[in-house]
Amino acid sequence: MRLAVTILVALLLSVAGVAAGGLAAIYWLQRPNADADVKVGAWHANLDAGSEGAGMFTRARIALNGLLALNRNETIYFAATQDDAGNPLSGACHYEVTGMSPAARWWSITLYGEDLFLVGNSANRFSFNQANLARDGSGVFHIVVANARQEGDWLPAPAAPGKFILVLRLYNPDPALAQKPASLAAPSIRVRGECAPERGKS
Repeated sequence: MRLAVTILVALLLSVAGVAAGGLAAIYWLQRPNADADVKVGAWHANLDAGSEGAGMFTRARIALNGLLALNRNETIYFAATQDDAGNPLSGACHYEVTGMSPAARWWSITLYGEDLFLVGNSANRFSFNQANLARDGSGVFHIVVANARQEGDWLPAPAAPGKFILVLRLYNPDPALAQKPASLAAPSIRVRGECAPERGKS
């Protein structure tokens, strides 16, 4: 009887350990910036993405999340899941993304939903790039990210309280930036006005 109890306890502990390990692995793999090497403002970059030196966890995370990474020599990817204040990006808020053009041959900012798919919207607009953004007299661009239609360069966000991710792609960055990605003059992400209350909260 004692032996049977010991075996049962051992089996239960083994199952619990495997379950806990599996859940931890899934959580880690699904985090967009799980192994970020560089953080600049609200933006993170994993410099192993698209490189020959990417480890199995980096490759698994990219495959699981469905984000295809070009060769590290060609592109640097920065992702933001939070605003400058450290709060998760949410469709309940209006944001202003401002900055200067990064030092790259081509760059773009794209919005993805929490499921890492593009967010459908009436404007059929999913990103901005260096060619289609307006700039003020100082060369600064201003992107309004919100669920409701806005004037100017508007990037539609999911309905509240849906979370989302912004991805900044730098294609063929200047050598100095490629060598030191942390030197990026990253766009700021700030909330405009008050966020709408989340459902069930006052």
